[in-house]
This record gives sequence, C-alpha cells and structure tokens, in this order.
Amino acid sequence: MPQQLPSPTEQWIARYEHAVALAQSGNALRAEHELRKLLSEHPGHAQASFFLANVLSTQSRFNAAAKVIETFVANSSDASAIYESSRMLEQYRHVDAALAVLERALLISQSIRAEVLSELRFQAGRLALSLGDFGKARTLLTAALEFAPPLLERHILHALSTSLRYTDRAHPDIALFRSRANDSSASDESKASALFALAKAYDDIDDTHAAAAAWRRANALVSRHSAWSSKSWRRFVKSRLQSAPPPALPTRYDFSPIFIVGLPRTGTTLVSEILSRHPDVTARGELTWIEHFAKQLMQHDQYGESSALRSAASVYAAQLVRDDPLTRWYIDKQPLNFRYLDLVAALFPDAKIVHCVRGERDTALSIWGQYFAGTDGGFAYDFACIAEVMRDCDRLMLHWAAHLPLAIHTVHYEDVVEKPEQTVAALENFLDLPPFDLLAARAKNGAAIQTASVWQVRQPIYHRSVGRWRAYEHLIPELTQFRAER
Repeated sequence: MPQQLPSPTEQWIARYEHAVALAQSGNALRAEHELRKLLSEHPGHAQASFFLANVLSTQSRFNAAAKVIETFVANSSDASAIYESSRMLEQYRHVDAALAVLERALLISQSIRAEVLSELRFQAGRLALSLGDFGKARTLLTAALEFAPPLLERHILHALSTSLRYTDRAHPDIALFRSRANDSSASDESKASALFALAKAYDDIDDTHAAAAAWRRANALVSRHSAWSSKSWRRFVKSRLQSAPPPALPTRYDFSPIFIVGLPRTGTTLVSEILSRHPDVTARGELTWIEHFAKQLMQHDQYGESSALRSAASVYAAQLVRDDPLTRWYIDKQPLNFRYLDLVAALFPDAKIVHCVRGERDTALSIWGQYFAGTDGGFAYDFACIAEVMRDCDRLMLHWAAHLPLAIHTVHYEDVVEKPEQTVAALENFLDLPPFDLLAARAKNGAAIQTASVWQVRQPIYHRSVGRWRAYEHLIPELTQFRAER
C-alpha cells in the first residue's frame, strides 16, 4: 500500500519545527532563512512571526524584528495577537509603531471582553502620552476607565494626572481622583494612586494645603506595604564603597556611551531630552543592563574576570547600537546607575558621566510626591529614607570621582532652568559634541518619554519647580532636615 504523503499543512509544520530546532542549536542565520520562507507563504502566522522576531531581537536586530511584526499585523485580524505585537514593538522601542498597532486592535475589538478593551485603551493611551500626544492620550485613558479592574485603574489614574497641568479646581479629573481616593472598598494601592494623582492636581493649582494632605495620606498607605529596608541599603552601600573596582577593558568601540545618573527627580530626563536633539546623539532611555550585569557578576564572583566583563560589554554595546545607523554618542538615562559606576568604568573606560543634582528640599519633596513603579523607589515614601539615599548617592559619587578614571560632569537642575545657554554649552564642551543649537532644536520624531516627567519635559523650560519647597515648608516640616541648597 503506498505511503500517504504529508499534507501541505503538515509539511509547513515540519518545516517550522526544523527552523525552531536550528535556532535552538545556535544556527540563527539558517533559522531566519527558513522562517522567512515560511512567512512568505503565510505572512499572518502569529507563532512563526513571533519566533522570527525573537530570533532577530536576540541579535539586537530590533528594526528587522519590528518589520516582521508589522508585516504580521497587516495580515492578521486576531486582536489578542495584535496586542502582543504592540508589546513587542514597544520592547524594540518602536513606540509610534506600537501605538498604531494598538489602534488597529481597537478597530477590530468589538467582540472582546470589556476588561480586555480597557487594557487595550490604557496601553494605547500610555503610549500616546509617552509620545507627547496628550489629547489622544486623555481620550483613550478616559475611555479605559469605564470597565477597568482595580489594578488597571491605579495605572490609568496616574497616567491621567501626568497628561496635563491643571489650572481649574472644577476640572472633572479632580472630582474623579477625590472619589477614588475616598472609596472605602478600594485597596490601599488604588487609594494611594488616586491620592498621588489628586495631590499632583492640587499642586498644579497651588492649593498647597490640600496637596500636602493628599501626599501625606498617599505615602502613609504605600509605606504600610513597602519592602524597603534601610538596613539592606546600608549594607549594600558599604559593600559598594569597599569593593575593589574591576579591571578596565581596552577601549574598542566606535561610539561613546553617556550615562546620566543621580537621584530621581533631579532633571535626568530633561538633560537627556535636550542632548538627544543632537543628530549625533541617540537616547536609549532607562536601560537596566548595568544593574543586571553588576548583580550577575557579583553573584558568580566574576566582577574581576576579564572574559565575563568582555561578554557583558559586548551585550550592552549591542543593546545601544542595535541595527540603527551608528551614531557617535548613546545615552543611558538610568539614574540609579550611580550605584555601579565602577562597572561602567571597567566596561567603557571612555564613558562620560553626567551627574544631575538639584536643591535637596526640592528633590525630597518631588520624590515624596511621586508614586514609583518597582522596588528601587521603595525609599520614596519616608523622608528619613529619602535623606539616607540622598546622602549615600553623594558618598558614592565622591567615592567614584576619587577612585575611578571616569570623566564626570555635574549639572545643577537650577542652572538648566536659570541659565540654560551656559549650562548646555558646558555640557557640549564636556561631551565634545559638534556645534548644534540644542535649545532651539525639537525632539526627534518618534522619541518617547516614559517617565513621570513626560508633561514637563515636553514644555519650554520654566522656573516653577525651582524653590518649590518654600510653598510647603510650613505644611511639611520634615523638609527642614534637608539643606535649602546643594
């Protein structure tokens, strides 16, 4: 009896499984070739598209991966798969494309559950916010609230509060925030989010009494559940101060990394945004790679091993350059990299460090008034912890300056605001940037800002945040433990 031949579908699956096996065995180029042939036959196949995109992204070929995902989206009508596509595009830092994909998903999402629809709208609103399209962001975020579950509501309220500067007590957002903050059935996390949003709105309209009261309630709620340990922090700082710096690798790259460091809320986003306007500078946002490699190398006792350091430098460099046209400078704006500048000095001896500082009372107030994502910001809800981290940031920066051959330049937030021409000129000179009018230039197309400073950084430089603590001195006496000036 003649053997039955596999069907076209079975043949396609066998070819796909062969491509997966090739990738898993380390033959990425052959796997890519096979996957592209398969997708030329079925461009709307989610599994093959996502796998090829992952193969490409592991090689830091994020533009190529994004093209694969965009081709899939153009040939798909699956809203859930399209939503996953947007997540991948955002990961590749194609934020404008990720937003377009989500908007497509919303057009074909009539039959999906209300909670999923809220999630799609929130994610689209969040991306629109990061791109500076505040009108679109508010429309999407407001619609997302309609069926949002409590955890999602917390994020939506925060995003709404950062989408504009309030000028009118009668703005409907303020009533919304107040209602959610006083909802007895809401979780502490949800109420805290609403209170931070409410305080931000009151601060905008200069109702300092109401803002201070809302901040105090919000911080008290978050502190109940904070996992921050001052003891662990002190142990960490002591180990950092006592650690021998790893040996520096030879300089071997055609670009120079710029690390913008300092405490949160000291102007790191503003400085990065100004510098990234230069045609020879590319900003990569707040990368997590330096902390990742530092912890990994310490855990495996490889902090001083040249081979491990070379591997870390190679991966980090690939994440900076990607498959974009090469530029001369790349910015990593992760402010808490001040903890690991010894590793930075080892991986990239020619790196430039921009240390952002700000008046202590303004810094403390701004940190205390912000709801941070993740555990690294766990110190932000108690003034004693803020003071401790602030002192230790200064200690570590002085230590690195004394013991590392790194080029470090300090930028005062107040100088950026009060004398921007001189401050930016000094930065350009420090970084050796070719002449370019950074203050007159606009942000590059598609540049996303994914921090709480998104509204302020999109506005012309203004003075409102300098000396802001004075309006709260009599309402928040804890500020007196900090210096009035740096």
